[in-house]
Amino acid sequence: NAVPYSNGSGFLDVPLVTKQIMGVAPRYNGACWAATCRAIGLYHDIDKTFNQIYNHAGIVQYKGGNSSAALGVFQGLYGFQAHQIMNADLSDVSYEIDGLRPVYGQIAYTTEKYEGTGHAIVIRGYVEYYNSNYSGTYSYIENENNPATIVNQTIPKNAAFPYTGTYVNNQGITVSIEGELSSIISVTNNN
Repeated sequence: NAVPYSNGSGFLDVPLVTKQIMGVAPRYNGACWAATCRAIGLYHDIDKTFNQIYNHAGIVQYKGGNSSAALGVFQGLYGFQAHQIMNADLSDVSYEIDGLRPVYGQIAYTTEKYEGTGHAIVIRGYVEYYNSNYSGTYSYIENENNPATIVNQTIPKNAAFPYTGTYVNNQGITVSIEGELSSIISVTNNN
């Protein structure tokens, strides 16, 4: 399930899952957390529908979830061992990827208009840099796009994992939203 590794890098072959959309623009649909859960489940060859994920979490479909809802879904619906790591850094992410475990990433938006909200992504890989102004690059699945895409984002030395999302709003205007990784969820399939 992984692209061949070299020293300090690795990428997992995680299925691309797009947010479930029912007549609303992707940016205004809170299904990113469910798409992230579903992609990680599919990576472990367990297929749960969006309906099953929402029903297990007790959340109305297309509404936003959070890392607590995702933890409950991973542990209860999928039967995975899962725990949250706050303020994760590149060593936390590389440990999970090296263990062939894609990571649920919780993004906290820092753009003033969107502060207090966030986004969920699947972190699928990393490259660690040496003797550079950057710690490395992390690779994630952007489920806001339709279809979902792979994005690689550089990480400045001694800084939080940055995030920049670009969306087209309901008026057709491109909007850029900044954020940073606030936590990750480590998921292990012991089945």
